[in-house]
Amino acid sequence: MGSNTRKLSSEEHRVLVSGRLEEKVLFRWHIAVDALKWVVPLMVAKGLLSYFSEPTVELNALLTSIIAGSIFVLGFILAGILADYKEAERIPAEVASSIESLLEDGKYAAATVEGFDLQAYAQAVGDIPRAMVEDLRSGGRTLLDAASAVSPHLIAMERLGVPANHVVRLKGEIAAIRTRMLRIYHMQRTSFLPSAYLFVQTLVVMVTFLLLATEIDPWYAATIQTGVVTFVLIYLLKLIRHLDTPFRVNEITDDDVSIFLLREAEERADELAVN
Repeated sequence: MGSNTRKLSSEEHRVLVSGRLEEKVLFRWHIAVDALKWVVPLMVAKGLLSYFSEPTVELNALLTSIIAGSIFVLGFILAGILADYKEAERIPAEVASSIESLLEDGKYAAATVEGFDLQAYAQAVGDIPRAMVEDLRSGGRTLLDAASAVSPHLIAMERLGVPANHVVRLKGEIAAIRTRMLRIYHMQRTSFLPSAYLFVQTLVVMVTFLLLATEIDPWYAATIQTGVVTFVLIYLLKLIRHLDTPFRVNEITDDDVSIFLLREAEERADELAVN
């Protein structure tokens, strides 16, 4: 029988086997914990308002329609962001594939022509995923320079007599890496429909105030219902904000796009550089 257990990445394994409960909780439940920081005070406020004073708004079908419509709008915005997130998930694998192709053709060049410096070439190729990870961590643009640093090695291949089609293919891989990284730069620096996000923020705030002002009996039912509704709304809002920036190298989270393939490609390039 097949197992449904998902294989953990190296980052997941590091966090989950660590002894720090805080890291373990935040890794899997950080959005829920962040949402509860807002929901719990709102529940307390609703409980106090319902117990000690008379709310001013009666519970009616219009309010429930507003809540349902708010959740629909949040889901609609989330669906739009998921398209970019799915694209971001593919980019590390595509870049790692290009790195592997560069390394394999480097080994081919070293085996077919004399004088090609495979170690220096592998070091230059290994700098590409290294620079990519550093850019994601710091917001820099070092990958473009790292990709350009491979060009002198491609020129050396041409001069040493490596078949032109191999060199052209390697140039294509470098161009593809640049294209994908520029796409990442764009994703990380821009937001999906900022006006739409502002609208859903305003919507969540208005629904929250409506819930606080609505008459629901008894007071403990009002507290629970307010907590459930606001948790769903705030959780979706924070999830939208989180997925809008898919790469979060500096944070302990299970929702960012994993870059373990880039780290593995870097390790293989380093092994080739020292052998």
